[in-house]
Amino acid sequence: MEFEIYLPCNPEWVCDILLYGFAGVFGLVILVVVAYIIREYRVIHRVRVVRRRKRTRRK
Repeated sequence: MEFEIYLPCNPEWVCDILLYGFAGVFGLVILVVVAYIIREYRVIHRVRVVRRRKRTRRK
């Protein structure tokens, strides 16, 4: 199934600017999501290490 996106552009450069703008926003969103996932992974890993240290001190 093929999707067609129709952008009525009288000058061609208007569509190019919109296309590059949407591509830039999409790329920025991807980078933010990856950074968030990495940060959350580090937090989870840090919690595991702290729990492991607390368990060994009690014994």
